[in-house]
Amino acid sequence: MPIDVLRLLRCSAVLGLFSLCAIYSHAQAPHTDACGGPWLRAIDNFLGWQLPKEAVVAEVCKPWPGSRSVVLTAVAYTPRQSPAQPSATPRDEPGDKKNLLVAMVDTRSGHVLASHRQTVSEDAMVAVDSHSLSLDTARYQLSGKVRAFGLRFNSSAMGASCPEAGWGDELTLFVPKGEVLEPVLHLAMLRQRAVTACISAQAEGALWEVADLTLAVLPSQTNGLADLRVTATIRRETSDDRVPPAAVTTEHAVLRHGPAGYRASGPHPWWLGSR
Repeated sequence: MPIDVLRLLRCSAVLGLFSLCAIYSHAQAPHTDACGGPWLRAIDNFLGWQLPKEAVVAEVCKPWPGSRSVVLTAVAYTPRQSPAQPSATPRDEPGDKKNLLVAMVDTRSGHVLASHRQTVSEDAMVAVDSHSLSLDTARYQLSGKVRAFGLRFNSSAMGASCPEAGWGDELTLFVPKGEVLEPVLHLAMLRQRAVTACISAQAEGALWEVADLTLAVLPSQTNGLADLRVTATIRRETSDDRVPPAAVTTEHAVLRHGPAGYRASGPHPWWLGSR
């Protein structure tokens, strides 16, 4: 993804008590991982119907480093409407839904080798647009024979202007298991929380913390998959120019694999989100 990124705050109220904000990363250059015709046709064949061009909201494809004959694809699209159904909800209206298909495609046969499907319910905090998806093929070698890949999601939703917490760059790690892509980790790689007032450069006296996360694969294993070390680089930001900058701090947590995927072992820091 291009380095020159414009980050906007997209926020909403949660349960009427607290505010949650999604940080949306909007690339300034055209997407470099766009899918070609053969891969979209493979998706059409797999779904059993042809996706109209206007139904595709976001699509990314990337070669799979584990095999030259495999391409990774992720497509978000508007659900198919039957003749008996009313017309689809406008794309930007809260309450809309998108289908998400993540797949490994054999480049020789055009067949889908493994896949994962889910529905994305859009609201004031979560929405999908053409810049929302990107594929992460870093070397997530979780065991001798298991290599994961990541799908990163950035919401384009609008919301409150003065949130109390926020997230962005949500990473999902997938592991191939036969014909299924199993999600083993969901982690927002950027977290924010208000210390005073809220997260806003316009709010008087606002002070908030920002945590940028990175992942490292450890040599130790739990339940057959490598443990993961999360490093959070935490800085403070403020709307008050008179407040001197605070020192950047670093914190760590270890995630271990279990029946419900990766979970923190030991204390649960705020930047890992809800349990």
